[in-house]
Amino acid sequence: MYMAGAVLYAWARPLDIDPNLDHTWVTNYQPPSTLGQSQPIRWPPGECFWFCWGTYHSAGSYLGHALGDLGLSTCLVKPNDPQAHGTIFVYAVDGVCHQLANQVLYSTADRGPALTVANARGYRLSHFLYGPYGRNPQAFWQQVAACKGGPGKLEAGMDPFADVFTADLPPLKKERLDALRNEFRERLQPMRGVAQERNVAGDVNGLINAMLAEAAKLLTVEEFRSVFGVEPGQHVNLVDPRMAGESVRPRR
Repeated sequence: MYMAGAVLYAWARPLDIDPNLDHTWVTNYQPPSTLGQSQPIRWPPGECFWFCWGTYHSAGSYLGHALGDLGLSTCLVKPNDPQAHGTIFVYAVDGVCHQLANQVLYSTADRGPALTVANARGYRLSHFLYGPYGRNPQAFWQQVAACKGGPGKLEAGMDPFADVFTADLPPLKKERLDALRNEFRERLQPMRGVAQERNVAGDVNGLINAMLAEAAKLLTVEEFRSVFGVEPGQHVNLVDPRMAGESVRPRR
């Protein structure tokens, strides 16, 4: 049984497929110093490591920490289990590691705005595409309510796709950018079933780069950087093929 109040830590490391973007995960402990020592192959006994659509890492770049409800976090996403995906059911379709890490960190919201992995590289892009908690916001809020013992509904006043990174754009640019995002999501939706049959990382990364190319025609360089956190013309690989492969059902 985990204690209710505990500090949660958010971490990052460069993606293997794209070192300019970060994979993120969460722990309830600070990794011990391993200078001059071999790297531990698993988390300390009795502690929590959330894989967040990734693999185990003994250390990473610190993104932030906050006091949360460990009982709620472990209910939303089971710790120490690489198959625990919260409501990011299909990787690359419902979200990526950033959204799953945010789900774990949601329990820090009782004491103010929830801690997120907003300082991770690539977060602005993934937030634009998938929102802060993934493309199944109703499912996530239902899970939050179930873990808290309340009714399952979208919490009042919360916009799951509110995008603070586009808030300062001129209205016409914001409207056209919203249209690009909607088109991306429409083209992404059919991949939900496909992702169970084959690895869709290349397909989704292709859609992302095509969307970014169109967005670069609409925005100034500074606007582009502010919204997406990457450079215009920069080729990105936000979706990790190894994790996309985890969604593929074994052939019989």
